[in-house]
Amino acid sequence: MTATASLDFLAGHDSGHVPVMLPEVITALTLKEGGRYVDGTFGGGGYTRGILAQAPCTVWGIDRDPAAIARAEALAAELDAWQTPRAS
Repeated sequence: MTATASLDFLAGHDSGHVPVMLPEVITALTLKEGGRYVDGTFGGGGYTRGILAQAPCTVWGIDRDPAAIARAEALAAELDAWQTPRAS
């Protein structure tokens, strides 16, 4: 993903947050097939969706907000590539 890449993969997933640094994050992570990554601020799931759109990998999302956990569960229902975070 380049700095001018589209965020079309976020269409229909309005969480009220747009991951504005996604191109920079994707570049910095140097994503690899089969890689394992942590989204330590899952929130709306934009960074997780962006990572999963770039490589077949696993992303662990972390968030304490019940609304974010609900969004994570919805994403997990759509995708097989990552584990749903659970409240502790």
